[in-house]
Amino acid sequence: MRLAWIDNAKVLAILAVIIIHMLAWGILDNETAGTGAWWIANFVNSSARWGAAVFVMISGKLLLDPSKKEESVLDFYRKRARRILIPLIFWTIFYLSWQVARGVSLGQPVPLATLFEQLITGLPYYHMWFMYMIVGIYIFTPFIRKLLQVLTQRELLWLCILLLLFSCIHTLANDLYFKNQELASNLFLSYLGYFITGHLLGNRVEKERDRRLLLLALMLAAATAVGVYLLTININAWAGRYFYDLRSFTVVPMSIIVYMLLQSLRKPILPQQLVEEISSQTLGIYLIHPAWINIIGFLGLQVFVLDPLFSILLLSLLVLFLSYLTTKLIQKIPYLQQVI
Repeated sequence: MRLAWIDNAKVLAILAVIIIHMLAWGILDNETAGTGAWWIANFVNSSARWGAAVFVMISGKLLLDPSKKEESVLDFYRKRARRILIPLIFWTIFYLSWQVARGVSLGQPVPLATLFEQLITGLPYYHMWFMYMIVGIYIFTPFIRKLLQVLTQRELLWLCILLLLFSCIHTLANDLYFKNQELASNLFLSYLGYFITGHLLGNRVEKERDRRLLLLALMLAAATAVGVYLLTININAWAGRYFYDLRSFTVVPMSIIVYMLLQSLRKPILPQQLVEEISSQTLGIYLIHPAWINIIGFLGLQVFVLDPLFSILLLSLLVLFLSYLTTKLIQKIPYLQQVI
């Protein structure tokens, strides 16, 4: 049975992802920390950091559903390999080639060693980490399903808490002190907590939106924004970005709370057919949207050109629309349908 809240959540999550990637080209890289425009961009960015985490939790809700028909490990892999591996390989090649072409056009060729490093760290482009991470999660999903069958709800809760806590500690140390890159093969480990939490909370009885949860989510977004500012002015902008990480001590609880709030959206937030259509195309939109962000950026359409708040939303919706159209176009081209 199709759940309206999941369609709503996927639409809002992909918009949140586009917003934070749009801001990577915008005010936060072009304004001095502490200005009015910087604070607007910082708070919007902080408030939207939950997007990718919600996608991981939705995957946990759907893939770990105990009511699903039992299937062998090989059957599970066969069903999902084409859906994930073909897009992963195609878009990895596409974005590595994109970087090479852009480097040549700017007279700044990208070294082969850089491309190799990006490949083994799961970052052929900044958003592709998600694809490498989700492949790791899919590989272990059949075994996690078996594990969940013998855990009590209390044990499951403790498993989620411990996984998320260790992920937060690792990220804090890695981002602020060691600054090490993670191998693509290990990316999924930091997101297992989200994945299993999506299952744990996805099966709870849905309730009406709790205003206290909404207030708490906004407070955590504000704490994220303040944390970014304090680390930026006291250390540097790179350190400040720690608080934007999906595994930071403020973004983890905010993402979980937003996931719970989204469950109360039982009615389509847009016309139902439109919500379902965008929801079904979120993978393609996710894969394509950075190309459109680049293109409109080259055309001078960046978020600091007009009023920041208005520009962020308007340009993000434009990228969402263009990415959706591109996804639909690719689906009509023979031999390319499987890449999205």
